[in-house]
Amino acid sequence: MAEVAAETGRIPELLQPRSRELLRARSRVDPDRVIASLAAQQWGVVARRQLVRSGIGDEAIAHRLRAGRLHRLHRGIYVAGHTGLRLEGRLLAATFACGAGAVISHRSAAALLGIRRSSRELIDVTTATRGRRAPPGIDLHETRRLATWEVAERSGLPLTNVARTLADLAGVLSARDLERSLERADALQMLDVSSLLRSAEHRVGASAIRAALAGWMPAPTRSELEARLLALVARAGIPPPLVNVPLHGYEVDLLWCAERVVAEADGHAFHASRAAIERDRARDAVLARHGYRVLRFTWVQVTRRRREVAAALRAALAQGAERAPVRAVGHGAASTSPDASGVS
Repeated sequence: MAEVAAETGRIPELLQPRSRELLRARSRVDPDRVIASLAAQQWGVVARRQLVRSGIGDEAIAHRLRAGRLHRLHRGIYVAGHTGLRLEGRLLAATFACGAGAVISHRSAAALLGIRRSSRELIDVTTATRGRRAPPGIDLHETRRLATWEVAERSGLPLTNVARTLADLAGVLSARDLERSLERADALQMLDVSSLLRSAEHRVGASAIRAALAGWMPAPTRSELEARLLALVARAGIPPPLVNVPLHGYEVDLLWCAERVVAEADGHAFHASRAAIERDRARDAVLARHGYRVLRFTWVQVTRRRREVAAALRAALAQGAERAPVRAVGHGAASTSPDASGVS
């Protein structure tokens, strides 16, 4: 009891129940087994905060550091058992060192995703926490916005997804290197232009992304892209829609009435002004309030992702058919059509 009092700085009678439980839990913990279990799941890396939460005290950690069972990699971040660490371990350790919510990003994420090779020694990490000092060997990027949908996981490593990675690369690469990264993502069928533009919005690289896309892709007329979309629908065996019909004050490109599905040929996805994009969003919101699902397809999708477009349309129509009234039979032009006022 005297040892407990000396260690905690309190007399035994004043120990809180939670403190007593923690001391009892620590007495039952096998530190080496806990460390081995964590390391096996985390590419050989463990964090002090994880060990403490598992009931391993500071003295037990210090003892294993002195004995060479743990090796310090960053402050509060250790390698278990040996110093030979694979790249994945170094990457995970970098995110641990930058705090909760930190993810691999920029060039390091691009290399993991296969979009771009990188020989940099520094590891790119992004965090939404402001004012944190970058640990040695880490290129730390602070951001005000890192949405949940922009974060992915690969081999147990948290990293920015393809869209956010490309948006981040736009701020650090030359125009030619950015274009190559876009081409590589497209070749791997990982490029989603809509998500990329959404991720790049209000970011340093937004103008570079638009310039790269505009130079790389044609700017099709609405009629050209719409014709390609209609041809895709026909080849995929999807029931024909109504074309260029009024609906709640707007003219929509393709409409399947009974299923309440609208498809728009989004030819200006990366050539449009901010005002045009806002008008499209307002239009989609109005149609959504009236129960219509709006799908927008870009030139890249219609010309290079035809199977994905067809699958998205089939899924939307199937879901719409489930919600449709019993009296509605079939698809498209054979279904109930909107009235002259554009309201159905």
